This record gives sequence, C-alpha cells and structure tokens, in this order.
Amino acid sequence: RSTELLEVRRANKAIILSLPFKGREIKLPSGILTGQNASMKLRSLTWPYQTVSDLSKLPIPFACVATNLRTGEATSIKGVPLPDAIRASLSLPTVFSPVEIDGELYIDGGLSRNLPTVDAIDLGAEFLIGIDVGAPVDSVSALDPSFIDVILSTTLFHADRADIEQRELLDILIVPDINDLSRASFEQSREWIRRGEEATRALMPTIRSALDSLGIKRVGSYREGFEFKADSVRVTRIEITGTTDQSAIDIILNRLNFTLPDFIGPVEIEKAIARVYGTALFDQVSYSVNVRPRGPLRESILTVHVEPLRVPDRLGFGIRYDSFYKAEFLFNVALKNRRRIGSATEVRLRLGEQLEVDASHFSRLGPRSRFSIGSNLGYSSAPMNVFTPGKYNETLGTERDVPVNSLRIETYRARTFSGFASSEAILSGFFVKAAHVRIRQVVAGPVPIASDSLSNPSIGRLSDSQQEYGAAGLMWNMDTVDRVDFPTRGVRLRAEGEVGLSNSVPEISLTTQPTRDRFDLGLYRHAVVDAEWYAPVKDNVSFFGRATAVYGSGKTLPYSHYAFVGGVSSVTVQTGIYLPAYGLAGQQRFGRKAYLATIGLQIEPGRDLILRVAGQVGDTFDLFGDDDKKQLGPVLYGLVRDTAFFGFGVEFGVRTRLGPLKLILAGSDESERPNLAVRFGYDF
Repeated sequence: RSTELLEVRRANKAIILSLPFKGREIKLPSGILTGQNASMKLRSLTWPYQTVSDLSKLPIPFACVATNLRTGEATSIKGVPLPDAIRASLSLPTVFSPVEIDGELYIDGGLSRNLPTVDAIDLGAEFLIGIDVGAPVDSVSALDPSFIDVILSTTLFHADRADIEQRELLDILIVPDINDLSRASFEQSREWIRRGEEATRALMPTIRSALDSLGIKRVGSYREGFEFKADSVRVTRIEITGTTDQSAIDIILNRLNFTLPDFIGPVEIEKAIARVYGTALFDQVSYSVNVRPRGPLRESILTVHVEPLRVPDRLGFGIRYDSFYKAEFLFNVALKNRRRIGSATEVRLRLGEQLEVDASHFSRLGPRSRFSIGSNLGYSSAPMNVFTPGKYNETLGTERDVPVNSLRIETYRARTFSGFASSEAILSGFFVKAAHVRIRQVVAGPVPIASDSLSNPSIGRLSDSQQEYGAAGLMWNMDTVDRVDFPTRGVRLRAEGEVGLSNSVPEISLTTQPTRDRFDLGLYRHAVVDAEWYAPVKDNVSFFGRATAVYGSGKTLPYSHYAFVGGVSSVTVQTGIYLPAYGLAGQQRFGRKAYLATIGLQIEPGRDLILRVAGQVGDTFDLFGDDDKKQLGPVLYGLVRDTAFFGFGVEFGVRTRLGPLKLILAGSDESERPNLAVRFGYDF
C-alpha cells in the first residue's frame, strides 16, 4: 500500500469485488491473484542467480515443470530466469494468473506431471529419490472442502494417473503421512515440512545403503562460480519490455527513479518495481539483471518487464452496514486511460439511507509530471437529526439523546481541482466548487428553542429551504497508514480551508425568517484539520489517536458546512464534517465550530482479531450567529451553549475479506447507559 499513488489508494478503498469489462461484456480475470507479490518474493530469494538464464547450469541442475495452457502438455522449463520458471510452475488455475513465456501461457505443472521423474533424468540424474504429496483426496478436505481443496483435488485426479509411470521410474519413493492436512491451509506449511522431514529421515538408512552400494558419494555435482554474490550491481542501462507506448515508458522510468550508472541492490530494485506496480497501470511488473559484453568490458542491464492492463476498465461493488444507517451498497465504474495513460474516470452510485451519484475525472498533466487536475459532478442526499443543545433539554424536559427534528439535506455539486503530488502519500492543491443545497423536514418536531422571557415567543425554527454557495480553497492530504482497516502504523492527515459566497440563511435562528434573495450573497469561511496517527509499541500492540478541529464563520455559512458530532458512522456523502463520537446519538452535537480528540490502545490477540480501548473528549461551539447571541443574552445563551463531553469506547473487531466487522460498546457523560452498535464493511 505504501507504494501506491494516493489516488489509487482512495479508488480501491471500499471495493470488495472488482471485475474487468469491455463494452457490455464482463471479462472474468484469469486468476484471483495476479501473482505480483509471489513473483517479487521469488526474485528476492533467488537474487544470487539473477544472471543465470539456463537453469541446467545452476550449481545443482534444476528444472521446473509447468503445463502449457494451449496444449495441456507438461513442459520442462529451464531456459528462463529462475523466478520466472518457479512462478510458472506454481500457477494454480483460477488462483494465480498464468505466466507467459515465449508467447505461450503456462499454469501449474501438477496438472500434467506432478512427479517430475523424467525431467530429473533429462538433467542427468542417475539415482532417483521422489517425494509424493499428490494423493488426490485427503480426509479433511473431503469432508469439509474449501474451493482451493476442490480445485487441487480435481486437478490431482488427472495428475495421479500420469504419475503412475513416473513413480515406477524412481529408485526410492517417499510418501509422507498427510491425510489429516488440507492443501488450502497455508498456515500449516511448517507442519507439511515437518511431515516430509520425518518421512525422509525414516528412510535415510535405506537411502544411504543404496547410495553406498552404487558407490555414489554425493547426489549431483555442485558447481561453483555461478552465484551472483554481490549485494549490489553497477547498472549502466535500463531496458523496458512489454510495452512500446512512450508515455508508459516515461511513467515507468519516472517511478523507477534511478540515476545511472549506479550501484543498485535487490532492496532498491524491489521498492522501485513496487512503485511502478503502484500506478495500477499494469497487470504485472517484473525485473531481471543481465550481464552482457560491451567491447572489452561487460555491462549490467536492468530489464523491467511489464504487462499492461489487458482490460483496464473495471466494475466494482462494495457493501457496508451499521446500526444507524443500516445496509448501504456501492456500485462503481472505473474507466482508465481514456484521455491519456494514467487518467481515471469514475462513476459511483451509492444506495441506502445515504444516496449518492457522482462522476469524476482525474489525470496527471504528463507521464513525468507531479501536477494533476480533476473535476467531479454529483448529487447526494443524507438524513440529519436535530437535537436541542446544552442544558436546554432540562428546561424543556426533553431527553438529550432524542432528536426533535429529522431533516434531509440534498446537494447538487460541482468541483474542479488542481494539485501537486510531492510523494506517493502526499497530495496538495487548489479547488473551486459550487453547490445548490436543499434542506427539507422529514419529521417536524417541537420548536427546538423557545422562551417566554423573550418578546418573540417562537425564537427557534427549522424550515424547508434552498441555498447556493460557491467557494475556492486550499487542501493538503497525506496517507501513510499500513492498511485500510485497523492500521498499526502511519499517519492520515486532511487539511482544507475555503472562502466562499452564499445566500443561505441560518436554519436555526432567533429572528423571523428573512426574505430569501438568491442574489443577496454573504461571505463565509470554513476550515478543517483532521489527523490520525498509529504507532506500534510492541508486537500486536499499538497506540492510536485522532484530533479534529472545525472552524466556520459568517452569517451565510451554509448549514451543510456545520460540524456534526455523534454516532458510530460518518455521513460521507456531504461536504460538512461528520465525526463519530462514543456515547452520543448520531449528530447529537452540531455547531459552526467543533473539536474532537481520541486516544486509545489497539491489541491483536489473534490472527485477524482486534481489541480497541479508547477515550474521547469533544465540544461544539457557535450554534447561533452573533446577532442571535446578543438577543439571547448571557443567561439564556448559557442554556443553549454546549459544554465539553467525555466518552469511552471498547471495540471488538474481526478483519474479513469483505471488510472489518466491529462490535462497539460506548458511553459518555451525556448518556445514561453504555450503548452497543455494530459496523461491518469499509467506509465509503
């Protein structure tokens, strides 16, 4: 995640299922996993043999068996770099994407020849010892199979027939006891190894006796001099293969960011390759180091091979649930490289209590440019509760956590943006935006604020209204957290400030409603700073914190720009600030200004299990404008002035493939008893 561009991280955050499509046809991927991480790990482990292209000349002659996807025939692969051969041999169908070698696609060799005896003979082996772990069915997976168990067992039924002949060619066959192990349980890998070692050690007397009788002192011949022993290599040239598009080549070179000639090691290369892959422009990115003669000298060439996206357009789906907004669904269409390579056009549809339709476009100004432009058009609609503020509940005899009105805020908006990416994790820029906002009452409750001591008996009001605003501002975003759900390290920071003109009138006022004039504009200011940090203190234990400050001023500050605090979920479709708070009902606190601070401890007691304990303090200010404050006077204003609240929360979480599942127990000094809430899925 740390090597992805910030816009890529945001685009992928809430999507749990993404399918490529072309025209009206869904193009199912060739594998659930591209194999990029596996490929990079293999290259790291085989770095000493980067320059070896004929695997039969390795210190111990080697070959991998893979299955040709076109013919179905077993193929002994030994004329390619070692990590490419291993990656092709482990390409389990539907799990990993096939590997292309010399124009042919290859998948797991176990489908055609799971026990490669003849391949060892071709390499010159005279005495053959084989370990067979290819029994088609085991007792565990047969009773309760996963989809990987089904795939493996199906393929091994065919391979088992092919391996009968291979077993007969062996001098010694080792069969470990694996009947109670599942091939899909990767966490049991150490146990698989242990079982293989036990079975081998049990036959060691037989193996030694056979070798002694044949006069063989060592299996094979270890040849020195083939290891690439240097920790780094002096690279003089970079070659790009897999694409001829000059813009794509420029992007690759820019993300590699090497100044040649220079000494480069495997760690630096892997980080650079990860940066290229983080652009989300390629299905796979790999590398190799080749030493070639150049006159009387030799030069080292770093070859970077890319596989451009076969189908760049994607159809995405997301889902989330919480106790307040219930189930919500996200549908996303992402179109890539339409205007230029690296550009992204996205259409989002969100269904549920929060409704949103949004179309956006983002593009870098050039392949090597850090400058970007973007724009979006959208419509959103979200419910909003209104509560009586401060101590006024006691005056009215109402409960603090029971809303007196229910509103719905609808926004039609347009925005343009120009920014600069100083790194993968930081994006800053300038924006201009405009919106039409409609506020309507869904449930009209009692007048929130009334007092017989004032000349106007009806001094509080909430009414249907429409307003427009336009603004310009600056923003700065940073995201370095290590994962989307329950991060353990890193920082998220959003700072945004704007100055605008609006014709809005206060939704909550002490004065009679003024006549609304669309061209009667007033100046407003709005700013927010929202920072999250995560710091590990030891294995599976980390501290986390969040601090948010909101500032709004001006008689015409749009109601959609107020700060709303409370509940377990944010209203993410509106432009205002909606902050979850322990022990408060949804949007129980609101005002023109607010702050909220959280600090807590996160513990991971088991795999994918999370426990969080946190404390919180916050407050909201300036519910009324300056004119209303003067009319209320200091005594009555004290009744409607909120005071700081203190909350606590205990979260029990589980990380799942569909997003985090959270059970939240929360309370505050404003709630009579702790409340229990449930959240599931990624925020969107």
